[in-house]
Amino acid sequence: MTIYLFLFGVLLSAGLFFIAADLLRLPTLATQKAMLSAGKQAKAKPKTTDALLRNAAVRLSRYIHMDEYKKSRMANVLSAAGLSDSPELFTAMAIVKAMSIALCIIPCLIVLPLLAPIVLFTSILVYFKEIRKADEALAAKRGKIEQELPRFVETDTQELKASRDV
Repeated sequence: MTIYLFLFGVLLSAGLFFIAADLLRLPTLATQKAMLSAGKQAKAKPKTTDALLRNAAVRLSRYIHMDEYKKSRMANVLSAAGLSDSPELFTAMAIVKAMSIALCIIPCLIVLPLLAPIVLFTSILVYFKEIRKADEALAAKRGKIEQELPRFVETDTQELKASRDV
C-alpha cells in the first residue's frame, strides 16, 4: 500500500510539474541545451546538468549587484578569456554550482552526519575554483602568447635582415 501511495505522489508531482511548465511556457531541456551549444565555439555538446545549472544561474543573476569597478574589471577578464557571460551571470553560475553541492549536506546529515563538513568544504572549494576559472583561462591564453613571442621576434628579425620593407 505504501508503494502505491509513493507512486501516486511521484506521478502527481510529475503531472503538476508538466502542467505548470506548459502554462508558464518554460523551454524544454533539449531547447536549453541547443541554446547553450549555439553560443559556444567548441563542438562538445553541453551536459544536462550544465543546462539546468545555467537556468538557475540566469534567475539568480538578476539579484546580484556589483559595483562598477568590479563589474568592468570582471567583464574585461571574461572577454579576454573568451567567455561570453556577463559578470553577474558568471558569479551566479559559481554560486549555483557551489550551492548544488552544498545541498548534498541534507542527505548526508540523515545517512552519514560525519560526512557533512567534508561536503561543505567541497562546496566552498568549488565556489572558489569556479570564480577563478576566468583568471585561469586568461593566464593560459597569456602563457601561449608569451610562448610564441620569441619565435615571432626571431621571424621578424630574419625578415628585416632579408629586406628593409617593414
